[in-house]
Amino acid sequence: MRPMVIGGAGFIGAYVVRTLQEQGHDPVVYDTALSGNTLDMVMSPSDIQKLTLVGGDVTDLPHIIRAVQENDVDSLIHLAYWQIPASNYNPAQATEINAVGFNNTLEVMASLNLQRLVWISSNAVFGSPDYQEDPVPNDAFHNPNTVYGALKALNEYMAGHYYRERGVDSIGFRLCLVYGFGRLRGASTFASDMIVQAALGNSIEVDTGDAEVDWYYVEDAAHLITHALTAPSPPRCLYNTHSDMLTVREAANYLMEILPEAELEVKTGSIPANWNLDASLLEEELGFEPKYTAHEGLRTTAAMVRQRQGLDPVEGVDVVEHYSSG
Repeated sequence: MRPMVIGGAGFIGAYVVRTLQEQGHDPVVYDTALSGNTLDMVMSPSDIQKLTLVGGDVTDLPHIIRAVQENDVDSLIHLAYWQIPASNYNPAQATEINAVGFNNTLEVMASLNLQRLVWISSNAVFGSPDYQEDPVPNDAFHNPNTVYGALKALNEYMAGHYYRERGVDSIGFRLCLVYGFGRLRGASTFASDMIVQAALGNSIEVDTGDAEVDWYYVEDAAHLITHALTAPSPPRCLYNTHSDMLTVREAANYLMEILPEAELEVKTGSIPANWNLDASLLEEELGFEPKYTAHEGLRTTAAMVRQRQGLDPVEGVDVVEHYSSG
């Protein structure tokens, strides 16, 4: 396939692009920041040279259409969003990027009759845990408590509208906390930052220690997305995801256990979001289950940080590889 990954140089996008290339696809990367981004951190210069890189903005519909046509793109993966902090600080710009930008992708899919769109929604559509079941069902009502969550809820509606009215084949996934080496921005960055500082043997204060969150390792997220790209059309176009639950304090304690030099001061506090999503429909209808436990993802990220910094490996802190690269 010849997919174009919109936001392909960012955190999740870079892992998706790398996975697509390893699987024998020929991805096109469309992003505003093609250098100095996560792509440079997780792919070798020689592998990046094999990619088609297109600089462009998700709000520029004519440019997206041109990039698709000029590069014989047959499918799209949409990962270009402003995250929670930036969206709350500048709702107008967030609406342009997260709502209009996503709608541009849907319009390209419909106008050019492309095969499949895979995109990322969020647990943020469900809002506060005070108003939801535990675990949260796949069809639970939306009650977002952030600008980001509200725009994701709009994205979900528009994906359904374009499917009903114009036949756009799309699959969206509500991801929670996606973490791993190379995360540079977003509300979930606190988790990756905690792992980085622990791997470097630094001291750091960690907020929201009481929050029990779903730790979804980025390799699993990338393989979920690439799996959906070629899967038969499922019965629905939106799915909850779920991986491995740990409190932030439990994750910090595990890091200090395997990285003796790390000093993580964990404070009390929680995060007003739903982390425990019922992903049984995803497993049944798309046949995908994440492979990484939270402990495996934590120590893999720490090992990668130490490797990139030229530090000596720590006994028991190794890179776990659940997916073959062939």
